[in-house]
Amino acid sequence: MGNCLVTKLKGTVDNSSLPVLNELLLTVVKNENSDEMSNLFLKTKEGEWQTISVVGDGYMMINKDTSTTYQTININGASHLRCSNGNYKLSIKNKYYTTGIGDKYGESTVSNIVINLADFEYLDMKEIQLMAPFNNSGMNYSGTMEEIGRFINLEILYLWQGLGITGNLSSLSNLHSLKRVMLTNNGGYSGDVSVFGNNPSLEVLYTDSNSVITGSVENLVRTFIQNGRTVETETPIECNFYHSQVTFGNIPNFSQYGIVDMYWESANRIYLIGHSQTNLVFTLGYTQSEAETKWPGKTIIMAD
Repeated sequence: MGNCLVTKLKGTVDNSSLPVLNELLLTVVKNENSDEMSNLFLKTKEGEWQTISVVGDGYMMINKDTSTTYQTININGASHLRCSNGNYKLSIKNKYYTTGIGDKYGESTVSNIVINLADFEYLDMKEIQLMAPFNNSGMNYSGTMEEIGRFINLEILYLWQGLGITGNLSSLSNLHSLKRVMLTNNGGYSGDVSVFGNNPSLEVLYTDSNSVITGSVENLVRTFIQNGRTVETETPIECNFYHSQVTFGNIPNFSQYGIVDMYWESANRIYLIGHSQTNLVFTLGYTQSEAETKWPGKTIIMAD
C-alpha cells in the first residue's frame, strides 16, 4: 500500500446549486390564478431547533400573524407557517430534525409547495398531513405507499386527493404506531381497507369519497382480531366510509352513511354506532331481538 497525503485547504464555493449537507429544499411554485399564501406545517424532534429560510424572492409569516414577515425563522416543536406566492425555495437547514410535514391549516384552500416524500427518506417521520390541492390540481405532493411504509414510527397519515401517491396500501401493514388515517378523495394508489387491521394503535380511519380503496368492514375487523385486538371494552375506532367502496354485509348503499364508531365482540358479531347520528346502529351477527335488547330505542340496520 502506497503513502497517502491528506491536506486540508481553506476555500469557498459560490455555486448555490450544489447540495448542502443535511439540508432539505422545498420548491414553491407561483400560482398564476391566486395570490393566496400557502400553509406549511413543520414539526421537529423534541428539544431540537430548526432553521427555515427563504432562498429567492419570497417571505414567510407565522400562522395568522400578518404584521411581520420573515426570511428566516427558527422553530421548535410544531409550527404553522404561511408562505408567500411566488417562485422560490424553502431551506430546511437540518432535515434530520424533521418529524412532521403538512400543507393545510387555517383557511388556505391551495398549496404552492411541492413535496416529494422521497426527500424525507431515513427521517423519523411521525406526521404526514398533505391536504391542500396544488394550484387546485391535487398534485402538490408525490411518492409511493412503499416510501410511506418505511416511516416505521408514523402516527398520523392524511392524504387528500393523493393523485401523486402510487402503490398499494399493503405497504402500510407494518406501521404499528399509526393512530390516525385519512385517505379522502381518490388517489393514485389502491388497496383493501382490511390492511389497516394490522395497525394495532389505530384510532381513526377515514376513506370517504375514495373509490380506490375497497373491501369490507367484516374483513377489517377479522384482521384486527387476528392481530389480537379487541374493542368491546376499548375505545372504538372512528370510521368514515361515506361515498367509498367499503361495504358492510348486505346493507345497500352503506356508503351513504357518515361517521360511525366501530366495535366488535367477535369476528362474527360486529356493530357500528352512528358518531353523530347516535340513534343508528348497524349490526352483523345479531338477531333482531338481541339487537333491540342491547340497543333499546335505537334504529337497527342489520347487515345480515
